[in-house]
Amino acid sequence: MYRRFFAAVLSDETAFRRLFAFLWALIIGPVLVGMVFLTPPIQVPDEEHHFLRAAQIGEGHLIGDRLSPWNSGGTLPHGAVNFAYRFNDIRFHADRKITVGQVLNARDDHWDTPREQAPFPNTVIYAPFFYIPQAIGIDAGRLLHRSALVSLYLGRLASVLGCLTLGALALAITNRGRMVMAVILSLPMTLTLCASCSQDGLFITSCALWVALMTHMRGPMAEHRWYWVVLIALMSALLASKPPYIMMAFLPFFFAGRKHWRFASYAAAVSIGVMLLWSIYGMHPVDITSGGSGAVSGKRQALRLFHHPWVAVTLIVHTAVTFGSSLYQQYLGVLGWLDAAAPLWFYRSASFAFALSVISALIARRYAWGLTDWIERLGVLLVLLATFCGVSLALYMIWTPVGESLILGLQGRYYLGFSLLFALLFPQILRLRFAVLSRGVDAALVIAVPCLCGVAALETLVLRYW
Repeated sequence: MYRRFFAAVLSDETAFRRLFAFLWALIIGPVLVGMVFLTPPIQVPDEEHHFLRAAQIGEGHLIGDRLSPWNSGGTLPHGAVNFAYRFNDIRFHADRKITVGQVLNARDDHWDTPREQAPFPNTVIYAPFFYIPQAIGIDAGRLLHRSALVSLYLGRLASVLGCLTLGALALAITNRGRMVMAVILSLPMTLTLCASCSQDGLFITSCALWVALMTHMRGPMAEHRWYWVVLIALMSALLASKPPYIMMAFLPFFFAGRKHWRFASYAAAVSIGVMLLWSIYGMHPVDITSGGSGAVSGKRQALRLFHHPWVAVTLIVHTAVTFGSSLYQQYLGVLGWLDAAAPLWFYRSASFAFALSVISALIARRYAWGLTDWIERLGVLLVLLATFCGVSLALYMIWTPVGESLILGLQGRYYLGFSLLFALLFPQILRLRFAVLSRGVDAALVIAVPCLCGVAALETLVLRYW
């Protein structure tokens, strides 16, 4: 019976996509729930500020407040603010552990306390789109008169549910590079963001869904209006949250062809328009890095790049040579506040898994060699390069002191979202001779890779914190 079932699934592409997504979610789901509770409160990069931003959105305040010329954030209950900084003594100290008692003591922080100004300048600038599940979870805790601690866990669980849904949907839809996408979505760095109150987990999985939809732009799915509505909505949310991803707005032009050129134009115009609206009315009023003075000055850095554009190339190359190895390690998974490295065996295994996923994608399908196909690949490469440079230079302007010869503040997780575009570089024409074999390999990999990443992530958290 089981043999007939798997033979039928392996012989049908649509059925296998659903099974592939189901297997990934079946393994990753419990891992994410485990990470929610094994990761001590506020032990994900900037989670204290993400928690406060989600709480602010949950109260209905989508745009933050300028607290002073040098700070921005919002007004929140003292209990929530105190909770957000309660565990600061653990981060960056790999020798310090935590106990269940310490976590439970945080139940003293409640929502029904006097309100005070809370600074969170690095997250108040973000659009609210990818905070919605966390905000709902945190607000549910507040409405149920639970502590800030319980609200944090509800926010994390809401994020897990959203990320798991978006990730599984992306894997069920994509018709190329699915194993590469599955590996990126399974990396411990991705998982720790999904199991936190950060917006980044939902941002990454939304990127995956957007890429999956892009693989159907020349197929029958693109004939439906809902396809373009979802594509435009996702792109608008992505660009408003991360303006350095702006070049993604032009990628549909390389895929659409003449038939859908008009819709590609709408997609670019609407998404860039939403990004500009948020930048003007949501980000600029609370941005503290755009001034013209101080050690970090976005305005002065931008002027330097404008007058000396070749400096951008030098900066990126020099930074890649200097920090490339550590950034790749962080991309794969350095948990906590980048103070909890995964076991050494994992980094070798993850690189091997990437290689196997590429081989699997190339065996399963073959390339088309027409002019339009080359235009697609060229477009993807250009957008990848432009987004890589955009993300890197964004940190140069908002984090790097004026005059530095390296870009400071870069972390591997910043590259997870747009790296999913690599899936678009893989071939799309199915090789019928190798279809069953390829699906069998993918089925084995989608079980092995998430298990491997899950074990590495859970082991890292236990050894680091408990």
